[in-house]
This record gives sequence, structure tokens and C-alpha cells, in this order.
Amino acid sequence: MRQKRVTTGKDFELLHTKDSWRLITDRPLVVWSGKGKNNIEKIKSLNFNHKNFVPLEKTKWGKSDITNINDGRKREIKKYNTKQIKCWKLYSEPFFKIARKNQTNNIGKVEYNKFTSDFYYYNIEKGFFNNVIKEMISKCEGIQTEDNFFEMSCFDFRTVLSKKEWQGYHRIQIEFKLKDSLVN
Repeated sequence: MRQKRVTTGKDFELLHTKDSWRLITDRPLVVWSGKGKNNIEKIKSLNFNHKNFVPLEKTKWGKSDITNINDGRKREIKKYNTKQIKCWKLYSEPFFKIARKNQTNNIGKVEYNKFTSDFYYYNIEKGFFNNVIKEMISKCEGIQTEDNFFEMSCFDFRTVLSKKEWQGYHRIQIEFKLKDSLVN
């Protein structure tokens, strides 16, 4: 079953496919170390050692929703207005997450949350998340909102550990907001 916000988000993205802009997307594709068919199996295969859970060379961090077919420029589209992006908003959850009931059968909440927290604090210290953000936004010229377009240089980004997500499973999220110098 598809979430309503996914459907309305796609409809909103289609509103911005005019002139030479087309719905040609880039999504982060993270291939993690470890053995298994999914991230939970890979985490378990590494005995929950967060230091060994690293993205492989095949990983792609690019993120955009529309592409200009004439010159290749890329843009992200966010269904927020300018007022809303004056404070931190979700930009992406590219790392790993529990998002479906069937996943909860494969890993306990306590052990998953401990792994997620350990992974987050270890990688914050290493600068990993800052490097991911740089890579993720490097090929995207900016963000189209409901009422404006902003170049990427107009935004601050950060990575946070959210402890209030789906069913109490923690998530590592990238958030964005307009730079304070642009907020009236």
C-alpha cells in the first residue's frame, strides 16, 4: 500500500515538469558491507559492529527529482513553502531504516536502536555524514519549493538521530533549512 504523501508528492513533482524539465530522478542507492539480502541481515552478519557497516564503492548518493533535458541541470522538489523551510525540515533518509511491520520480526527494537545510535555517533565524529551531504547535493543546482526556487548554497544541512519515528525505531535523517542570513 502506497502512502498518501508519496502519491501527493509525485503529483506535486509533475507540476514542475514544464518547458525542458522532466521527471528524471536520482535517488541514493546505498550498498552496505556485510552479508545478506537486506540491511538487517547485513547488520547481523557484522555482529552489530557499527564500525564495520560501511558503504561500498557501488554506492550512489545523488538526489534530484527533475532534470532539464536540454542541459542536464538537476533540481530537488520539496512540497514546502518558503515560510516552512525557515526551520529544519526532512530532506532525506538515505541510510537504513525500519519502515514496515515485517521488518520488525527480523530485529528487536532495542538492539536496532542501539546499533543505529552507535552508528550515528561514531560517524558524526568521523565526518561521514557531512561528506554524504556534500556528495548528495553536489550535482543538484537547488530546491524548488511551492513558491520559489533556491540554489543549494541558500541552505544549511545537518544529520540528526530521530528517536520518535515509526513504531519507536530510530532513524538517521538529513534535514535542511534556509540559511539564517536569508530569513527575514
